[in-house]
Amino acid sequence: FSKLEDISTYAIEQYFCLSDTAISLLGYPNGLKPDYPAFPGGVEVTISHYTKVDINSNWTVNITDTVESLNVSVQCPACDKACVAEHKDKISAKRFANTLVQYKMTFRLQILLLKYLSEPHCISLRYVMIFSNSLETGLNTELWLHYDFVSCTSTLDKDDIKYIGYIVLDILVIIVCLISTSRSIKRLFVAFRLYKKTKKFIEQTYKRRLNKREKHLFVNYWHIAIVVADIFLMVASTFKLSIDGGTFYEIFDICTLMLGLGVWLSYLGLLRYLAFDKHYSMILNTIVVALPHLARFMVCVIIVSLAYIFCGWLILSPVNKKFTTFWVTMETLFSLLNGDDMFATFDLVKTRNSVFSQQIILIFSRIYLYSYVCFFYLCCA
Repeated sequence: FSKLEDISTYAIEQYFCLSDTAISLLGYPNGLKPDYPAFPGGVEVTISHYTKVDINSNWTVNITDTVESLNVSVQCPACDKACVAEHKDKISAKRFANTLVQYKMTFRLQILLLKYLSEPHCISLRYVMIFSNSLETGLNTELWLHYDFVSCTSTLDKDDIKYIGYIVLDILVIIVCLISTSRSIKRLFVAFRLYKKTKKFIEQTYKRRLNKREKHLFVNYWHIAIVVADIFLMVASTFKLSIDGGTFYEIFDICTLMLGLGVWLSYLGLLRYLAFDKHYSMILNTIVVALPHLARFMVCVIIVSLAYIFCGWLILSPVNKKFTTFWVTMETLFSLLNGDDMFATFDLVKTRNSVFSQQIILIFSRIYLYSYVCFFYLCCA
């Protein structure tokens, strides 16, 4: 806990010295230097702990499951280490050494991003540093960043010809996508009418119904992909116009998501032009025929992967930090398939404990990792 205290004190000191050490347009939420007491934000420290833990002489432990949170706000002038030292006892976790559940520090900042020929973006940042002891396996450190776009007051000259050109380009993208969507929908409607006529002819002439494979021949999936991509691009371009105009900053993430998906589908749509070449057409047809078999194979692979993930998570989580949670275990095993961090994963399961149960875990971990790597390298590669 002395190391935790040193880390928290150093982090708070550096936060209040940010106005002198920052190399970018980074400041505090109110845009002022933290001149005490004008700076209202400060650093928020939350210490979560059990309300009561009694340890008797015979190591009988009585624990109350109720968790309390102690909130402390640290406010100091710029680079005043003496002020931080005064709050040291308030934010210290030593008094909760036996009952500590979580130690959290929250730092609030604001950054200004300047963009050429566009409105500057003001982003409110909230850094959260967490030292968690909820699993009772030692302090696990986490650092989270939350951000929100806030409005800025700027004097950007929007009469610049290049700025107008960007707006015209966004509008042109929307118009082109609208034309492309209408033409693709028209072709899908024509294909549907052809399907209805063919279905009626087959039923009347040959007295049978079309099977699934024959029905799929009337569906042009390239056109469906084009329609979806155009919709994404039109919505993203509209959002981009709003963001560049200094409004609706909260839709920035959705805008980037739709823009990325739209571009991805658009480039995939270029593959259909390769089908006019006989060599590329052979490759594309092979991929299409192999997709159902590949899907069945992936189902088997996912089942085996889940077996390894749950097994490693339940057994190796106490001895290896790379298996502490389900998602961390999955990421660790996936990285092993690519040969990343191979030695470190094996090295972390070493133990010098001569206890028989620990040796069993060590032997199992070796068998577990070797069998996983060998199976997926030999069978799935």
